[in-house]
Amino acid sequence: MRRTRSDDRGNAFTFLEFIAALAIVLLLCVLLLPALRALDVHKKKMATLAETREIEGAWDRYLTRYRTWPTNTDDSAFAMTGRLSRILAGEDIDGANTAKVAFVQFSKLDAATNPVSPLAASNSYYYCRFDHDYDGVIRAGGVTNTYPDSDMTRRVIVWTAVAPGDTNIVASWSE
Repeated sequence: MRRTRSDDRGNAFTFLEFIAALAIVLLLCVLLLPALRALDVHKKKMATLAETREIEGAWDRYLTRYRTWPTNTDDSAFAMTGRLSRILAGEDIDGANTAKVAFVQFSKLDAATNPVSPLAASNSYYYCRFDHDYDGVIRAGGVTNTYPDSDMTRRVIVWTAVAPGDTNIVASWSE
């Protein structure tokens, strides 16, 4: 029996079927991309939250070891840059970490080796406030009118903005 050209096409895709299948695959990809982006943002936010809590715990361990804060605390918020971040990372600066204990290892550093949030696209620093009068309470507002919004029973709090200058924050006291 002789085969014709039309017999060979019976098992193959037509060009139109191929284009339709390609369009369906592309549509599914377009629908999936926002979900993947949201998942990536959520992952970075959770990493940032974990790091704020890790920094808070590191300051607690610092206070337990040295029984004082490494700075003249006047109830202000301090950026975790320069001296503070280096002390927490294990350097002895001005006798503030004589045992050279590395209380924390930061996950992301900027060009000046300051810890920054893994969430922000550009450098967003961590900030902290210490229990300056050692009564176990951080008062709302403080000298610089910063976080927290209400009194907190903690020795230190840590936060970072989602993006520099942003009012959305990731905080160590968040649930």
